[in-house]
Amino acid sequence: MSINFENAILEAFDDLDVKTFKVNYPDHRIFICGGKVDVKQPIPTSFRHRLIEQLAKQHPEIEKEVVLAETFKDYFKEHAYSDLLLFEDDIAKLASVVVIFLESPGSLVELGMFCTKPNFYKRLLIVAPRKETENEDSFIYLGPINHIKKKSLHL
Repeated sequence: MSINFENAILEAFDDLDVKTFKVNYPDHRIFICGGKVDVKQPIPTSFRHRLIEQLAKQHPEIEKEVVLAETFKDYFKEHAYSDLLLFEDDIAKLASVVVIFLESPGSLVELGMFCTKPNFYKRLLIVAPRKETENEDSFIYLGPINHIKKKSLHL
């Protein structure tokens, strides 16, 4: 009897494409990438760190929804993920918003990664230094940011 039940379940799921599944969470997560967050420093060393500190002080209900990749570094170290880009991609898939502070070499790589993934365009919030983007001929403006702007209009 259980073999027939198991076969029926397997047959039902054979017709489904796992890539089209979507996980919905009742709460929201904010994935924040960017500069260093060093809780040992009395003065925040990055704008990202300052934002997180201010959220904790003024809006703790929002701050508790913040997800930092550093929080999950053990998953990567313990080989639950063999690819850091795939790991960050999975975190971003679970987030309602992905905020990237362009203030470190790693954040530029993250911007490059996310600018090639149309399913993130409407969830991206990019915070860039004015000097890097106020000139419309900067690479960051003409490259990834302009690409995301153009593509997100057609989604």
